[in-house]
Amino acid sequence: AVAAAKMGAPVAFAGVFGGDSHGSMLRTTMDEAGVDTSLSMVSAGPNGQAIIVLEPTGANTILLVPGANNDWDVELPKDLLKSIEGASCVMLQREIPERINIAVAQHAKQCGVDVLMDVGGDDSPLPKEMLECITMCAPNETELQNLTEMPTSTREEILLAAKKLQEYGVNKVLVTLGSEGSMVLMESGEVITQAALPLYD
Repeated sequence: AVAAAKMGAPVAFAGVFGGDSHGSMLRTTMDEAGVDTSLSMVSAGPNGQAIIVLEPTGANTILLVPGANNDWDVELPKDLLKSIEGASCVMLQREIPERINIAVAQHAKQCGVDVLMDVGGDDSPLPKEMLECITMCAPNETELQNLTEMPTSTREEILLAAKKLQEYGVNKVLVTLGSEGSMVLMESGEVITQAALPLYD
């Protein structure tokens, strides 16, 4: 959300901030970057945490502590539903309850709004009702293997697994490949690759 806001896009963030210093610091950082956080809630519990360990090769490992990310209300707030209806796209990730992602994605699809899904945060398969709503799905190669139960050791295998995701209903698949960069499988079948940018000391 902060990256998109810094690039000049109008961005609204809907989530649950923790009631601790981490939550207030995160919200302040987002507000100062120009992100609209008015759709978000505050939990009495601790803020969620993601600890990212980056290796020299460009690969990473993420340790997740859900915290307030699990403290969503049962029903989606009406102001969130209204915001989705006027959005250009909705970006989701799997560190919040699946029922929330499904409800948001289904509402966005009904409104003709693109849904981008970063599948990091949960290794379980995506449910059919979620897959049918996704415009672009963004797994890494390990997550792609988990989603499709297909091997992803080579570029050819990754492409076949990405095509399997399309058979499930996803329009486009962006696979991040660590030090190897990324690969996008477009709805037309076109494949676009991007080399990883070098790390600097």
